[in-house]
Amino acid sequence: MSINKTSSVILILLVIVSGCRKHDQSIPLCTIISPANNSKVIHGHSISINSIVKSNASFIQSVEFIVDDSILETSLASPYNFLFKTVNHSIGNHEIRIIARDNMGLTSEDKITIIIVEYTPPTPIVDSRDGNYYQVKEIGDQVWMSENLKFKTELALFVNNNDSYTNEYGYLYQTNTAMGADICPDEWHIPAPDDWNKLFEHLGGIDISGGKLKKSGYKYWLSPNTGATNESGFSALAAGSLTNDSIADAFGSSARFFTSTYGTYIHLNHDSNKAEIIHYHPLNEYYSIRCLRNY
Repeated sequence: MSINKTSSVILILLVIVSGCRKHDQSIPLCTIISPANNSKVIHGHSISINSIVKSNASFIQSVEFIVDDSILETSLASPYNFLFKTVNHSIGNHEIRIIARDNMGLTSEDKITIIIVEYTPPTPIVDSRDGNYYQVKEIGDQVWMSENLKFKTELALFVNNNDSYTNEYGYLYQTNTAMGADICPDEWHIPAPDDWNKLFEHLGGIDISGGKLKKSGYKYWLSPNTGATNESGFSALAAGSLTNDSIADAFGSSARFFTSTYGTYIHLNHDSNKAEIIHYHPLNEYYSIRCLRNY
């Protein structure tokens, strides 16, 4: 083959590849970001289907939310989220699809399965990894552990540097451990800030919910333990924290719980009725973990 013919073939191939890439880039991006596939939800409850939809070469005209081949909602503007109400759907598996359509008529879709389960009163759980037993509490439509996590990892340290506290207070965990996907037992997870906010709202808001979460009296909290009633059954204990060089801090005066968002934690204090969401903390400090059931 001559040099000219070879060059022509290469040029044609480049045009074809370029055209394919351009076509691929023009297709709308459509991704369900939460909940995870095969997530469970109790029959009668609702769950938010959250998605990212965008296009590099056009604008999004519509996004359809489909449950078992029935279009339940069409959204014409972001955010492209959908509240799936399970009350009108049967117990079992349901396919959730979203289809994005742009002004050029191009479409893309994503799908997950949601499993609707019957309501059963929550019961204490046993962590299959180590045999630890946990009391749980239903608060609103959430189910929380009413004890701090006690799963031992390399980066789990004793509360107040004293192993005798572990049975009641659990461990304190380093940031990177807390961000791990498998730190909570199966079907449980570290709560997101939105999960905590939902809890606070159910208890009357951040200004008064702190007291409703704290154990009452002065065995686990220093005086004055403002507003503490534990009417929620959450049973927060003032485990304090540890600095990155293992110096105990605020034992008896505060409880600090990780969220699933890096750098954000929950703070309860002995002299306040509030529940605070703190959006910064020094890396490598050690805090408590409370796990929330996935459904």
